[in-house]
Amino acid sequence: MRSRLMLASTLMMFALAIVVALRDDRAFMESGPGVIVRERGDELVLEWLFPIMPPMTSHFERAFEEKGARAERIVIDLNSPGGLVDEGAALIDLIEEMKRTHEVETRVGRNRVCASMCVPVYLAGDVRTASPSARFMFHEPTAYDVVTDETIDRPEFERRMDTERFFRRFIDPTGVSPDFARELRESVRGRDVWFTAQELVDRDVNVVDALERS
Repeated sequence: MRSRLMLASTLMMFALAIVVALRDDRAFMESGPGVIVRERGDELVLEWLFPIMPPMTSHFERAFEEKGARAERIVIDLNSPGGLVDEGAALIDLIEEMKRTHEVETRVGRNRVCASMCVPVYLAGDVRTASPSARFMFHEPTAYDVVTDETIDRPEFERRMDTERFFRRFIDPTGVSPDFARELRESVRGRDVWFTAQELVDRDVNVVDALERS
C-alpha cells in the first residue's frame, strides 16, 4: 500500500513538472523579440530586426495563420546578424509551406544587413529583392559551447565537413550560381565574406533577383 502511494505521489510530481514546463515554454514563445506585421494591399509584410533565434518561427507562424488568408503575397523583410541553424531551418520549412499558397518575397532594405544564417532564410524566397546598399555576409558554420557560449576551436577537417553540409543543405538547392557557391566554399574558410546587393547583382550569381530603386 505504501509503495503504491509513493508511486502515485511520484507520478503526480512528474505530471506537475510537465505542466510547469509547458506553461514556461508557452510563456517563452510569447516573449522575446516580435515580428512587425503590416498589411499592405494584397501583401502581408513580416519584418524581422533581430537574430535568427527562437521564438522567431513561432511568431511568423502565428502571423501567417492569423492574417495570411487575406493576402496574396508574403513579404519577409530582413535585417539580421544571423543566429541559430536549427531556427533558420525551421523558418525555411515554414516559408516552403507559405509558398504552397502564396508568392513569398524576401527583402533586405537600404543599409540593412543579412548575415550568416539570415542568408539561407533570404534565399528561400520565390523572389529575392534588396536595396543596392544592403549587405550580405557569408561564413563557415560556427560551433559554440553550450555552457560558456564561447566559440569552439575545431580541427580544419571538421570545419570543412560542416561547411560542405551547410552548403549542400542551404545554398546549393536555391539556384545560386554553382561557380559562386564553389568560390564561397573556399573564401569563407576562417573569415567572413561580405558583399553588397549591388555587387552580387553585378556578378550575376543569382543571390539577389532584383535591386530596388528609390
